Amino acid sequence: VPRPVPKITDVVDKNSLPFVKRTFTVKAPSQSREYNVTLRTDLSKSGYNMMFQSNAAVNLCVVAYVGEGAGSKWNAAYADRQIKPNDRLLDVNGITEVNKMLDEMRSAEEVIIQLRRPLKFQVTVQKDGRALGIALIQFDNETLWVDQIADSSIIHQWNMGNPFNQVLRGTRILEVNGQGGSLEALREALKQAEGRIDMIVESHGAETANPEEPAHQNLRAPPVKMPDL
Repeated sequence: VPRPVPKITDVVDKNSLPFVKRTFTVKAPSQSREYNVTLRTDLSKSGYNMMFQSNAAVNLCVVAYVGEGAGSKWNAAYADRQIKPNDRLLDVNGITEVNKMLDEMRSAEEVIIQLRRPLKFQVTVQKDGRALGIALIQFDNETLWVDQIADSSIIHQWNMGNPFNQVLRGTRILEVNGQGGSLEALREALKQAEGRIDMIVESHGAETANPEEPAHQNLRAPPVKMPDL
């Protein structure tokens, strides 16, 4: 039986019209830590004006500074994919080895970079007169970078008990017992700390962009003499 055509004055029940009523499922935003950027520059001028911190022994290279130039222009245009300090370089124009990636950044006027954000978490350990067993270097004007970790140290023991929140070579220390914001504050907090120590850190984990690198073995430092930290 043909359906009657409603008059202009009739009220149409849209719920009875499946071709009018539609249900849409809103997708949650991606939680991926990885993202890609494309940068172009004139090498005869300032280049990319970016600085990197690297440790070739563990094939780790991260962004340390983004100055005025291609990187800052990208950040202004793409708020959801801004290049931030301590983001890890995984690939530059198809290259994954640290020194070669840096060479490509120096020599190519266009680069496609794959980066990964670090994981941020809290580390809680008991010092009790013992050294943490880590050697630190400056990352920037506010934070420190873990360069070495001694076997059988407090931090090594933390890693054994926390496989998903490990402090590894290349971990960035942001805060110690609520103190941060400057290198002096971090160093003084580490020097004075006794008993319980709470550290806020950023770590990249044991993943590697180079499939030939045995990540877990290379990211563990050999036994070395450590400063009293």
